[in-house]
Amino acid sequence: MAVGSWCFLLSFAAATMGILPLDVSYGTSTWYHVLALNIIEPLIMVAIGAALPIIAKLQRKNEPELEE
Repeated sequence: MAVGSWCFLLSFAAATMGILPLDVSYGTSTWYHVLALNIIEPLIMVAIGAALPIIAKLQRKNEPELEE
């Protein structure tokens, strides 16, 4: 349990620090734009990853059975 918690905390800290933009000046509109993209884009990708299996399941449910 202790090793798992330590690994989780280390991963969480690294991922959180990875959100902050490094190649633009702090406080500028570009910095805030990149920060927003770094937060929003992964959320969109997770939403797409969750939606696609649901869509595939609905399509398989609604397609007619093939009879030989």
